[in-house]
Amino acid sequence: MTTAVDVHCTLTFRPDGLPVITYQKPTRQSVDEWLAHVDTLLAAKPGQPLDYLLDHRRIDALPPLTYAVGALREWLRRNPQHPPIRIASLHPSGMLLSMIDSMVSLLRANRVQVRFFRDEADALKWLQSDK
Repeated sequence: MTTAVDVHCTLTFRPDGLPVITYQKPTRQSVDEWLAHVDTLLAAKPGQPLDYLLDHRRIDALPPLTYAVGALREWLRRNPQHPPIRIASLHPSGMLLSMIDSMVSLLRANRVQVRFFRDEADALKWLQSDK
């Protein structure tokens, strides 16, 4: 017997080893799965900085932002000593990006750096710029 798993957010790796977390559905479950993937990545290399792509291009809407901000705030509270994290977030809509950027800045997560991109090549260039 096979059980179907409804995955809302996936974790894959580019050929160069860079993690890519991709939203498949704009749901609360996808937010929970995103943060679980971050936990998995941090546990794999304790204490080391984490860079990854967060890809929103497969969905036509964002996950519930109020829920996402609350979940992220709770994650930051549980993980105050996490290593530096850089997130290159990909989304086709500039208007949504500015709204998300404002919400992220409200969290005052100084160990988390997020930049928003429409083009994957620009996102990769930014992630590789400090290496």
